[in-house]
Amino acid sequence: MDSCPPRSFRGLKGGLRSTLDRAGRILSLASPLEYSTILTLCLSTCRCFRGGGLWIALLLSLGPLLGGCANARLLSFNLDTPAQTLNTLGASETHDGRQRFREIFCELLRQRGAPAAECESRLLRLRDEPIALPSKEKLPAPDPRLVVVIVPGLFGECVSGLIEPFHLATRNLARRGYRIHPYLVPGVSGGETNAAHIAANWGKLQFQPGDRIVVLAHSKGALDMLRFLVDFPEEAAQITALVSVAGAVNGSPLASSLGTLLTELSREIPRVICDTGDLGAFDSLKRKNRLTWLAENSLPDGVRYYSVAGIAGPGRVSAGLQPSYELLANIDPRNDGMLLFYDQVIPGATLLGYANADHWAIVYPVAELQPELGSSLATRNDYPREALLEAILLYLSEDLGRRE
Repeated sequence: MDSCPPRSFRGLKGGLRSTLDRAGRILSLASPLEYSTILTLCLSTCRCFRGGGLWIALLLSLGPLLGGCANARLLSFNLDTPAQTLNTLGASETHDGRQRFREIFCELLRQRGAPAAECESRLLRLRDEPIALPSKEKLPAPDPRLVVVIVPGLFGECVSGLIEPFHLATRNLARRGYRIHPYLVPGVSGGETNAAHIAANWGKLQFQPGDRIVVLAHSKGALDMLRFLVDFPEEAAQITALVSVAGAVNGSPLASSLGTLLTELSREIPRVICDTGDLGAFDSLKRKNRLTWLAENSLPDGVRYYSVAGIAGPGRVSAGLQPSYELLANIDPRNDGMLLFYDQVIPGATLLGYANADHWAIVYPVAELQPELGSSLATRNDYPREALLEAILLYLSEDLGRRE
């Protein structure tokens, strides 16, 4: 029996004709402006579905409708702006860790043989980032007490058999002594459900006395972890730090616009791929719901918060994310194809920097592990993810050590 998300495109034609009507009924919910973003979801998450090929039918239905649907932009892409966050009244102040993080990241790239100019192209500099003078400060020593738990975002469970956040980087760093654990949450459930799931299974990780638990959360995983910290303080008491990487802290306008439609599409995911759970993911990603929750809940003071945001600069957006990037660019072109840059910072966090990468490239080595998808969808997937991950861990080793 073939596995459903195949490593080739075998079997995608099966059952296509019988599902065109069903695809058409779902697509009738969308406005013309929304078709291109539906294509992104179809291509990026489910690839093929055994038992009907609904998603392939959707692609065929969408094809003639793509192109020319994005409105004229009000803003042009530029970095001549200070770092920004979108917070509710009374939110904790954001701290600036960009200068020291850049020093660490650039040195790691240099040690890997990268030219000096590459660091500037990989880590974007907004106008208010301090210019670092030549420093004799050495790289921090890794803290052997750190235990890293990596939580994926939306649909992460559904593609876990093929790829995971920082997939290759974690293996390389583990061989060098870093303790890193992937941690799956239900792929299409809402934040409340996923927080309860994390609480029920957190003890299975079996941490040791003296461990410093650091959670790296990508995309919606950041939302799930924030909810876990607030809803289950006893279970979360062991966590020392939470790092959001392109985290959906404030949600996304895409969910606010397309949430109902995307929820209906998600109902078609077979359980052999992942359990759709309560299908609350898109509702929990709506900006009004995220900002309301953040306004009504205080994050625990005993946890340190850090954020790495993504901004896909010119030529850095993969073909599969270009439609959703263009939709968001009507609000602000400084986005990663799924999230606006000021929606990715946890209140009270230390901002580490802005990776010049789209929402996939910042954590997923799609082109390396799935070349067919890399050549067609994740076409701008090259990024020094191992250096980024190690820079985060070294920065935390140093920063947490200073606070002892």
